[in-house]
Amino acid sequence: TSSAGPENVDCFSKELVSLPQGLSLLVLRVLPMFCNQQNTIDGNKAAIVVFVPFKYQTVAKHVLKAKSSIICINHMASKVWYDKLPRGVQTVIMEEAAKADREIISVSMNLNKKLYGIWTKTGGTLAELSDADQAEFNRRLSTVGEAVLKSQPDSLKMYKLMKKVAARTR
Repeated sequence: TSSAGPENVDCFSKELVSLPQGLSLLVLRVLPMFCNQQNTIDGNKAAIVVFVPFKYQTVAKHVLKAKSSIICINHMASKVWYDKLPRGVQTVIMEEAAKADREIISVSMNLNKKLYGIWTKTGGTLAELSDADQAEFNRRLSTVGEAVLKSQPDSLKMYKLMKKVAARTR
C-alpha cells in the first residue's frame, strides 16, 4: 500500500493520463475488484513482483512495461557516526556499498526477467512503449515527485537532495 493520500495519487494520475482523480488501495483489495467483472478498476500501477505472486494474469492479463520505477533500497547512516570513523573504514564502507548496489541490480534484473517469463507462460501479455511514447511518459512522470511533496517542505528538500546526488552518479 502507498502512504500517499488520494490527493497525491490524484496528482500522479492527472499528470500521466489526465484522469480527474486517482485512488490509493491496499493490494489485497485490488485483485477482487478486477475479479468482480463490474469494471470497478480498469488498470493498476504496481510491479511484476506483485502481479505474478498474486496471479493477476488470471483476471487482468495485460501488463505495460512502462520502465517508470524501481524499488530502491536506501543506504543511510548517521553522518556524525560516519565522520568519526577512520578514513580507511569509511573507504571500505563506501566500496562495499557500491559493490552491493551493483550486485543487487543484477539480482533484481534477473528476477524481473524470470517473473516476466512466468507472466507470459501463464497467460499474461506484455506491452512496451515506443521510444517516443517512453520519452513522453518519462517527461510527464518527472514532475510528479515535486508536485506530490509540495506541501511537505522537509520531504521535498530531501527529495531534491536525493535527485541531485543521483544526477552526479549517472
